[in-house]
Amino acid sequence: MIYLEIEFATEMQASIFHEAKQEFTFTPFCFSVSGEVPEFPVVSLVSGCVFERRLLEKYVHENGTDPTNGEPLKTEQIIEIKVA
Repeated sequence: MIYLEIEFATEMQASIFHEAKQEFTFTPFCFSVSGEVPEFPVVSLVSGCVFERRLLEKYVHENGTDPTNGEPLKTEQIIEIKVA
């Protein structure tokens, strides 16, 4: 089991995360978009998937959706992960 420390940039992100009441399962060897372990990992509150920050931000800017499920995704719903 991997424990992640999620650091919220704003109170709004923390609120969105806690309101979602989702338990995310992360698979450490399977990351969305690039398939590589991210240098700056983030999690989408829409899908619970882990991404490389720059790749997800670029995708959201161009498409406005989560790349794994096509659901609408805003930058406020992207949360930085601190890996210890």
